[in-house]
Amino acid sequence: MKARSICVAMVIAVWSARSCGQVPVGHATHFVVPVVSSNVDGNTYSVLPFWAESYRYQQVYAASEFASLTNYGGGWVADVLFRADTTNARSAGVRIPAIKVNLSTTSRGADQLSAAFAENVGADDTTVFSGVLQTSAEAYNPQGPQPFEFLIDCANRFLYRPALGNLLLDVTITQGNSPCTNFICPQLYLDACNSASDSVSRVYWGDANASTGLVDSLGLVTLWTFWPNPKLEVEPQTNSFSLIWPANPDTFVLQSKSDLGLQSNWQTVTDGIGTVSNGYVKTFTLPWESAGKEAYFRLISPAPP
Repeated sequence: MKARSICVAMVIAVWSARSCGQVPVGHATHFVVPVVSSNVDGNTYSVLPFWAESYRYQQVYAASEFASLTNYGGGWVADVLFRADTTNARSAGVRIPAIKVNLSTTSRGADQLSAAFAENVGADDTTVFSGVLQTSAEAYNPQGPQPFEFLIDCANRFLYRPALGNLLLDVTITQGNSPCTNFICPQLYLDACNSASDSVSRVYWGDANASTGLVDSLGLVTLWTFWPNPKLEVEPQTNSFSLIWPANPDTFVLQSKSDLGLQSNWQTVTDGIGTVSNGYVKTFTLPWESAGKEAYFRLISPAPP
């Protein structure tokens, strides 16, 4: 058999990385932060920030809690979830007419946040949700912990790379929770941790336009859902080879070219792409003879998912 070279790369916006590591399964990755509260309740609760008419709230999460994402060069935040506090055991819902949720990478660590909100925000500050938030947190497990049901579904994905710093959640509420109607209750107690040695802390103030706030060690127990950065993997067969990559984030497209010279352009592959694993993984199979002596492939997303 003639010697052939197959090269794969991953490209996101204006940066790229060679693929390596194990074959991705295509499923989302979940992190409970602080991790010590994965299967037990935190040691306290908070009604903030989602039960206020006007509020600014920042919470930092240590990069060490997301260490496995470094194997993929980071991951795209899909969802942020909180859970009800078991001690108070109250199910409640909210309808917040005007809320904005931003994420960024910050050099500030747990219990190192500045009282000045602007000093905590990273250069990659991104709005992931803006508008009306209607959600709830159920408390029906008397032993606890409660399920993560208070959902913020990120309309815009944020690429977080733990190697670059800690993760900052930044919530601004300009029109707060609507009055109690039907299932919406007057108070919402969320599970939280308060320790100077854990991986979270916060700064907050009861005014969306405030420039400074109060700093303490408390932080809401949070479930983060990520789509790991997609990687192309090659599976060689006798007469062909297959490329395999995660289906999510779904804005990534497969491109190919026969050489890396400036005279040739990357071409988007549209035909022959299939899915496996219930649609979570995409595949593309090509006969060796069709690939030629060299073949180059990449995943690219011109804009954030």
